[in-house]
Amino acid sequence: MKRMRVSHIIVAYGMAVLLQTSWLSTYPLVGVTANFVLCALVLLRAVSSHPAVYGGAVLCGLLIDLSLGLYVGVSALAYLSVCAVLHVVSDSLNPHNILTSVATVLWATVWYEVVYWLILFLFGSPYHGAYLAARLPVLMLANGVTTGVVKGMLR
Repeated sequence: MKRMRVSHIIVAYGMAVLLQTSWLSTYPLVGVTANFVLCALVLLRAVSSHPAVYGGAVLCGLLIDLSLGLYVGVSALAYLSVCAVLHVVSDSLNPHNILTSVATVLWATVWYEVVYWLILFLFGSPYHGAYLAARLPVLMLANGVTTGVVKGMLR
């Protein structure tokens, strides 16, 4: 696994946060936009095991919560949980395969959304599990396509 400069990680996450908090999130396709930070996390982890990859995702979660979130820190905790699982399993994955990256972002999307929903549920949020179940397939499709396209462009 090659080392990546921290400046490249910052630029990648900066672009992901800008895309996620810009006009793209105000005009969702079928009510859902891709989670660009999650896609960036999966793609960056495929290239580098630098700790800044994980720290950047948590920091982006805090920034997104400050700008768009219902509670501050929920996204950061969800990204932290994805980082923990990704850290454990990613050494056994082929980082050069597009299908591996797409499959990784699919399970990471499910993991992130379930953890996010559970934290909100513990805080007494009115979101029902049926809302999560209805939203999840479209979100998985959006994240999978985004990751596949970006990974294909970076090859």
